[in-house]
Formats: sequence, structure tokens, C-alpha cells
Amino acid sequence: ERNISADIIEVGLQTDGTLDTPKKWNEAGWYKKGAKPGEDGNVIINAHFDDNFGRPAAFWQLKNATVGDTVLLEDSLGRQYAYQIVDSLLVDINDPDRLKVLEDTDGKSELTLITCGGVWLPGKSTYDKRLVVKAELIDSL
Repeated sequence: ERNISADIIEVGLQTDGTLDTPKKWNEAGWYKKGAKPGEDGNVIINAHFDDNFGRPAAFWQLKNATVGDTVLLEDSLGRQYAYQIVDSLLVDINDPDRLKVLEDTDGKSELTLITCGGVWLPGKSTYDKRLVVKAELIDSL
């Protein structure tokens, strides 16, 4: 079992069009212009993989998620939504198509989880890739 638990805060976009990231290592950021859990559309949540010292952060365990796994998402009212992972991919931070994960989902209710992946770039203080995990709503509990 991979347990990922984090407080979720609202985030927007940075000036370059990429998602803002929570300032705290143990928080996850929900893209406030995206769908809410259970709604049609794309629920987008990102969080740090590790902290400045390489210690696990909120989405540390996301690297172990596999197609077919279930993700339970709980909203502020205690309602739970079950999403099943359908894809997991690494996207280069320099790929112009990397922002496509923010797009709508043609009426489907999807969840997109994003964290860092790949190789650490010391000069840029970031990783060279983003791990993107896509899931589809299968149940509301």
C-alpha cells in the first residue's frame, strides 16, 4: 500500500504558464481553475517530491504508483472520490507540450497528479522531468 496524505491548498499559474507549487513540503496544490473532485473535467493536484535536502515530501510515494492502482481523494466536506490510474509518464520540463496536462478532458472526470522526476539539475534547483499520473473517476463514496 502506498499512502499519500497531504493537506491541499489552492494554486494558480506562474507567469510562464506552469502550475505554481505549494511552499510547504507537506502540502499539495489543487489548480483552482480546474475541476473539483467528482466534477466533469480535470482535477489537477501537484506537490513536491522531496525537500531541499532530498528528504521525502508530499508526493514522494507517487513514483511507485502503477496503472490500475486506486487513488482516494477526500474533499473538505469529507466526501471521497475513487480514481483509477490509467497512465503514468515522465514529461521533460523543456517539452512545449508539457502544459497539455492542464487541458480539459472532454467531459470525463479525471485526476492528474504531478510531481518532480528524472535527474536533479543543481544549476536550476529543479528536476529535468515531471512525473504525471492520470486517473479516471470510478466511484463516489
